[in-house]
Amino acid sequence: MSNASLTSMDYIKRAATELSNAMKTMEAHVSELKTKEAHWLELERRDQVNLVDVPKLVTLNVGGSLFTTSKETLLRVEGSNFHAMLGSGHWKPDVGNAYFLDLHAPTFYRVLTFLRTGKPWLDGLNTYEELRTSMEYLHLTSPSLVVWATTASSNREDSYMYQVASNEVMKGDGQQLCTNVIR
Repeated sequence: MSNASLTSMDYIKRAATELSNAMKTMEAHVSELKTKEAHWLELERRDQVNLVDVPKLVTLNVGGSLFTTSKETLLRVEGSNFHAMLGSGHWKPDVGNAYFLDLHAPTFYRVLTFLRTGKPWLDGLNTYEELRTSMEYLHLTSPSLVVWATTASSNREDSYMYQVASNEVMKGDGQQLCTNVIR
């Protein structure tokens, strides 16, 4: 064999070794991903089993005030904290059979209104941050709550706008302000 062919052969062997090592690394990553996927599927299965065990009517103790609503209402927004809390099996009702939430009770009924209707209720809300904070805490963000701002044309502190779609802005009282919003 010539010197040139040995060099070519060595190059091919080195490339084959590198390819083999890369394949082993990829196989290890695939195995790790399969393990994570199996764990995730088990968590989802456990959550589904736990959610079945939650009663149809759920009482929440929100900052000392009791709210009773349906399990269906609480689970309306996929991926919210209600899914995580009720599905985990770790969030248990207290002695009075109510689930405790350390949130601002005076604005929580607005969270329930949002869950029931899909629309934020802002009328009479003096500080939109209270509702927004409760919604964010529960991971209940939605397109209708993405943009909040005090209405510039109003002298009232409790007048707000919210975006219900990518091209539509509404006032807090539900009056449409404009469409085709430019971003």
